[in-house]
This record gives sequence, structure tokens and C-alpha cells, in this order.
Amino acid sequence: MGVLSEQSEITNQTAMKTRIQNLLLTLAIFAGIHQAAAQGTWTNIASMPTVLVEASGATFCGQFYAIDGTAGGSIEPPEVYNPATNGWSYKMPDPISRTMTAVGVISNKIYIAEGWGSADINLSTTALEIYDPVADSWTNGTSSGIPRGNSATAVINGKLYITGGLASFSSGDISTLEIYDPTSDTWSTGQSLPIATEGAVGAAMNGEFYVVGGSARPSGGGASPAITNVFIYNPTNDSWSSGAPMPSPRAGAVGGVINGKLYITGGTDSNGTNNPVVVYDPVANSWSMVAGEPTPRGLGVGVVVNGNLYVGGGYDQNNNPTSSAEVFTPETPSPTLVIAAAGNQSVLFWPASATNYVLQSTTNLSSPNWVTASDAVPVIAFTVTNTSSARFFRLQSQ
Repeated sequence: MGVLSEQSEITNQTAMKTRIQNLLLTLAIFAGIHQAAAQGTWTNIASMPTVLVEASGATFCGQFYAIDGTAGGSIEPPEVYNPATNGWSYKMPDPISRTMTAVGVISNKIYIAEGWGSADINLSTTALEIYDPVADSWTNGTSSGIPRGNSATAVINGKLYITGGLASFSSGDISTLEIYDPTSDTWSTGQSLPIATEGAVGAAMNGEFYVVGGSARPSGGGASPAITNVFIYNPTNDSWSSGAPMPSPRAGAVGGVINGKLYITGGTDSNGTNNPVVVYDPVANSWSMVAGEPTPRGLGVGVVVNGNLYVGGGYDQNNNPTSSAEVFTPETPSPTLVIAAAGNQSVLFWPASATNYVLQSTTNLSSPNWVTASDAVPVIAFTVTNTSSARFFRLQSQ
């Protein structure tokens, strides 16, 4: 029925604070249950023009860009998906032949840094190219200081952050953090990642750089086991902290931020490709799981466009390159009912984006006769007098 919560109205000033606290606690419990149960849906979209692996993703003007991927050894030009037409198109190729690049969108330009040259890990590059999606043209930027690919990247306050990655099979993973400032076209370094990794998911949330999962290859090469670590970089303090680890290790996954939470899908662990979708809540510092992706994949490409996670390409569960593409649409959470004191009254309100909910009240929960508050359609606040007889409230979808 769309009911989120219900609770008694405050009846007097003395009990007001306690009742408010209890109501908020009750609402938090209801909201928590709803969020844990929330799933979302996966939908197939048009397949990519090629079987593409090792590409990097970007979002521009509501479209999904897959950049510098390889198909059968050749480097493909950017493949762009338009959700409005469910179709793909090609754009001007990167002047430099490479894969596993670090990509970020800043001021309507797409910045592509480093990567494995010509899909060969032993030809890693430091090059920086700047793609203008409007003009469909490329220009050069100042090269970075470290050749590497398969790194984690994010854009924070107009700067490109890159860490982790690998330069060659004979070397260990990289921990150096590089920061590119497009205003001055210069690079600087920050505090190194606590554990050198490759294939981690990078994301920006709340002005911080999250580096999640990946694998850790020892110096001198060798096995590269997947890890569960969550590292959080604070640009203001130039310091790293740790978050709650992922439920299971994975490397080569993709992800994106939706409604303040990080959604991660795909990747590989010791058992191969991994399709459960895990969701990290930075406020609660906790993980949950939602509907698994229909196509398990590793080294795919994924971005968030208009609140939906688009994923394509990569290697399937049989380690074969794929052109399949899918979109995940998270379930829209119900609004949270909040109560606040206002003199001898209480104001009940919920988010403006949830105006399809109305406030209902009853005076008896044992035999409720719910009625819609007369002035709550479609407003998002309702005021009641604290001295009135006891009443109970709930949000109800229209």
C-alpha cells in the first residue's frame, strides 16, 4: 500500500522531545527495512557495436561513453550509447592507441590519462589527451609522471585523481596518487594509497576519493589476489582512512554513485566472474546487496547516467569477450516522515521529491480509520496542535 511509517502525535510539551526522538527512531527503523529490501531491475539494452573489453567509461550530456577499449587486439574508437534512442554510435578515435585508461569529465571535456599502450601492458604510457565531445576532437595535455593502466580514478572539485594500477607484469602494483589540475595543466602527488592495487573501482562521494577492491600484486610480479579493502582519501587533509570492507573480494569490477551510495557490479575473484551487485552506504559505512546482474562480467565498462547504472562489454563467465549491455535501475526509496516541534504545534514533513505521498491520520491504531489530512494533498508538510487528542500518522502513496 506504500505505507512507510506510523506513529502517535505528540500530546504535550513535556513529552515532546522524547516522543520526537522515539518517532525518528521508529522512522529510521522503517526506512532501514525498506532500504534493505529495495532491489531494482536490470534491463537489456542494445549490444555494443563490438565485443569490447578493457574500456573506460564517462558520462556526458546524458550519454554513456566507452573509451579506449579493445576488440580482438585492435583499439576501438569511443562507442557512445544514447538512452533516448537505445542506439550506439562511434566518435573520433583517441590519437594514442591504448586501453585501461584513467578517465574523468571536467568542465564539459573528457580527460583520458595513462593506460596500457596498444593493449600491451608492457607499453604503458603517461600520455594525457583531452576529448571535446561537442566538437568531436582531441587535444594534448601535459603527460603524467607514471606509466600505468588499470588504475582507479575520480574527479573531485575539478581535478582528476588517479591511484593504483600496473605498469608491467614484471612489476608490482602501484600506490602513487597523482592529481591533475586542468586549470594549470599540471600534475602533483598526494599521499600514497595504503596498499598498492590494480583493478579497483574509483568513485567520488562527499568530496572524497573512494578506492574499492581490486587486486594486490607483489613487487616483482606473481599472483594478484582480489581484495575487499575500501580506502577513502580526503583531499583537504591529504590522508587515507578505511571503510567497511566489501562482502567479498573482487577486481576489475565497475560501479557508480546513485543517490549518495556506491553501486558495484561484475569483477572477478578466485572463483571467476562475480555478478552480485553490492551497495556501499558511506553514511552507515555498511554494505548491502541488490539484484545481481544477468550477465556476469569482468573488465567491463560502466557509468551512471541519470541515476541508472549502465554496464557493457568485458569478459563473460566463460572468459569470452562480450558485446552485451545492460542497465540497472534502482528501486526508488519511499520518503521518510519527519516530525519537528514548532511552538505548541508539531510539523510533519517529507522530501519535496515525494509529493506523490499524502499524510493520513487516525485516532485508534487498534481499529484504525485512516483519513487523509485535508491540507496534505499534494503539500509536503502538515501541522497539528500538540494539545489535541492522541493521533497517529502515516505516509500513504496516492
